[in-house]
Amino acid sequence: MRYLLLASVILAAPASAAPVKHHVAGAAGHASLPGFTFLGHDPDVAEPNPTNRDGSACSPDDKTPGEVNCSEVSISNPVMVGDEKVEIFDRSYYNGKLFSIMGLSNEGSFVGLLQAFTAKYGTPVLGTKPWQNKAGATFNNSTATWKFRNGTLELDSMGIQRDEPMFEFKALQNYPPATAPKINF
Repeated sequence: MRYLLLASVILAAPASAAPVKHHVAGAAGHASLPGFTFLGHDPDVAEPNPTNRDGSACSPDDKTPGEVNCSEVSISNPVMVGDEKVEIFDRSYYNGKLFSIMGLSNEGSFVGLLQAFTAKYGTPVLGTKPWQNKAGATFNNSTATWKFRNGTLELDSMGIQRDEPMFEFKALQNYPPATAPKINF
């Protein structure tokens, strides 16, 4: 039932928004996909000194040289995605290149975020995946996924908590290199 509701929301998105068509592409079609940008952040453009929205410096990661994390809990000044408030907003960079954006909405709705992202990025691929709470109960987590030439955006109806939708963009080409496990014996 929830899946049908989501499909009807997407179909009811305003036609005037002229969404970009997205599709799942193989390696040959990957370059034809549009690039991802969000609130002025672009994984293709290096930001040598990224800052938080208030202008303060982002924090270097102690374990990975070159990695910087910008984390904001913005209840009084949330990031707005359409009409939805995103209270936790994280960005991560490696050598100045954005590799991850994550947003969590304590008050926002999955449907509202879905409408806003659909208006900007076009029709997503809808699906479900299991979500499990701390007590072990599992639920169908509705998802929407957009593919870009420079990464993937996924919106989940259930984030850290069951009633808190979240989204995450990943630019795998910008991720820090994997480090070998430390052997100390």
